[in-house]
Amino acid sequence: MAERMPVLFIGNGTPLNGVADNEYTEALAQVTTRFPRPKAILVTSQRWASEDGVAVTSSPQPRIIRDYDEFPEDVMKLTYPAKGDPELARQVSELTGAKPDKSWGLDRNAWLPLLHMYPEGDIPVVELSYNDQMTYVNDLERGMNLKPLRDEGVLIIVTGNIVRNTAKVNWNDGAQPYDWAVQFDNAVAEALASHSLLSLLLYRKLLPGAALAAPADDYYRSLFVAIGAAGLDAQVESFYRGFELSSVSLSSYLFQ
Repeated sequence: MAERMPVLFIGNGTPLNGVADNEYTEALAQVTTRFPRPKAILVTSQRWASEDGVAVTSSPQPRIIRDYDEFPEDVMKLTYPAKGDPELARQVSELTGAKPDKSWGLDRNAWLPLLHMYPEGDIPVVELSYNDQMTYVNDLERGMNLKPLRDEGVLIIVTGNIVRNTAKVNWNDGAQPYDWAVQFDNAVAEALASHSLLSLLLYRKLLPGAALAAPADDYYRSLFVAIGAAGLDAQVESFYRGFELSSVSLSSYLFQ
C-alpha cells in the first residue's frame, strides 16, 4: 500500500498568478516537498457546477479550459499538459456516485495551481464537480467518500477561497486586505486548528466578518470537501496565508 497522501485546500488566485513569481506561487511549489510524489491527482473546483448530481472527468486527455479573458498575452497562452486517468475516474464514480464526463476538462482553478506544483504536467489529473443544490453536509460526505483514495497514492486538492467578495476587489498596487476580511480569515484558521466544525458550518452566525467575507458560499463551501477527505481529526496547518485584491484570501492548508 502506498504512503497515505495528504489533502490540500488551495486558495484560488487570479490567472495572473500563472506567470507570477511571488510568495504564493513559491508556497505552492514548496508544499509538494512535504509529501511523496502522487500517483495521480484528484482536484475539485467550484468553477464546474453540474446540475444533476456531481460529475467526474473521464477523458484520457482532458482539454484545458481558459475560462478567463482580458489578461496579458502570456497569461492567455498558458496551458498545462496533464493527462487524464479513466481508471481513477471510475473509482471516484463508484465512491461518490459521480457521473463520468468527457466533455468538460480542467478549468483554471484546477490547472493553474498545478503549473507551480507539478510544472512538468506528468501526473494524471481528474476533476470532480460541485452541485449548488447540495448542502455543506453533502460536501462533507463526498469528501469522506473520497478518503480511501489517499491510501492509493492519490493527492486530493480542493480549491476555493476562505474570503471572496468580488464586489469589493481593489486592483491598486499594494492594496491591503480589509479588516473584515482579515477577521474572518483568522477566525476560520482558528476554527480549523481547534476542529470546530460547528463554527465552520454556522459561520454566518458565529464567525466575525462573515457577511462581507463570504457573501456567497460557492467558494467557501469547498472547504468541507477537504475536511471530509482529511478526516475530522486530521492535523491541519496553513502553508500560506495572504490576500490579493483586498477581498480575496489565498490562505491554503495542508491536512494530514
